[in-house]
Order: sequence, then structure tokens, then C-alpha cells
Amino acid sequence: RQVWCFWVNVFHALLLHGRLALDIPSGIQQVISFFNRVSYIVAGHVFSLAEIEHSLLRVNLSQPKLKLKRLFLRVWNRSDSDLENRPCLAAPPAKASQFRCRADWRLSLVLSAGNYSCSDSIPIFGNMSDEDFERYLNKAACATLAATRSNELPYALYRYRDDAPPLPSGVSVRADEASSELRWSCAVTRLHGKSVRTKEDITLMKFTNKYDWKMRPSLRAL
Repeated sequence: RQVWCFWVNVFHALLLHGRLALDIPSGIQQVISFFNRVSYIVAGHVFSLAEIEHSLLRVNLSQPKLKLKRLFLRVWNRSDSDLENRPCLAAPPAKASQFRCRADWRLSLVLSAGNYSCSDSIPIFGNMSDEDFERYLNKAACATLAATRSNELPYALYRYRDDAPPLPSGVSVRADEASSELRWSCAVTRLHGKSVRTKEDITLMKFTNKYDWKMRPSLRAL
């Protein structure tokens, strides 16, 4: 959990730092360049925003369903040996496990790209109990859901639809009905505090087919 929280915080700190130092990118080409080039040096390694998200935070999650992904994402997927033995700059040794984040399906609802498809609230994870962590994590996820129309699932959940958690064991549906859209609808229903015992308890939602690349003019702490 500490590794996951650290890298989520680093990602958001770099996002804000880049916006302050380089101004807010406008237009899709500037946005793509911003996420691929704005970087921090951590433990002797240079990590861009795209690399922090896709090679560290999402290392144990699914790949994005994104056409022409190679044209948008420039990511160096380092091996454990690269991370431990080949930093770009001299730095104290670090174990590869310090760069490998656990899988948490809520990441797509917590990580903010600073645009209108995300919440304007940036979570800051500090020292907290397990109970407080879960409560704060769910609060951050719900802030992203609030930025989307109530009957729709955020586009990020469509892009990472394979990360949808399984349905609760008591929910009985045919195999062909257990779509990622249904599983995400169930997860969101439970995030809102509703108990799900049968399929009828799930608030059914549809994936939005729109992603708004436009960057928000301001962001705030959650």
C-alpha cells in the first residue's frame, strides 16, 4: 500500500509541477507531449508521467484499450534488473519491489490527468489507518464519478474495462451477461454504499464514448 500511495502522490505532484513550470497544455498534441516528456528523477531513474502510470502504477493491471497506443504512449518497461542495477544517475540502491505497485481496480477512478474527464480534486495520501485509507480512497473514486453523468461510467473504465472486479459470489448471472460494463456498474454501485446481493441491486450504467482531453484551468486538493 505504501508503494502504491507513494507513486500516486508522485504522479500528481509531477502533474501539478509540470502545469506550473510549463503552463497548462492545450490541444491533443501538446497534452500527449506533456505526459510523455514531463519527468522526475526518482532513485536515479527518469520517469515521465506516462511511465509512472503505465510501467509502475499499472504494472499489475491490464493494458489500455487504445488504438494506435504506440503513437500516444512512450514507455520504457524496465526489468527488475534495470531498476536495481542500471539507474541513469548515481543513487542509493532500491529494490525492484519499490517500483512495482499492487493491483487496485480503483486506480482508474483515483488517478487524475487534470482534464475534464477526471475530477478536479487531487487526492493526497498520507499516513493513515487501513480504515481511513479505504474511506479516503473511496472518496477520491466517488469524486471522479461525480464528474460524469449519473447514468454513465467514466471513459477510463472503458479504456481499462478488463480491470473490472468480479461480481460478488451471490450475484448469479449467465456467463454471457457478466460483461465488463455490468461488473463496473456493480463496483460503482457498491462504491456508493449500496449492498449488492442480486443482479437487481445493481444500478446499470453505460460506458461513455467520449474522452475530454481539454485540461482543467485549476485543480484542488481533495
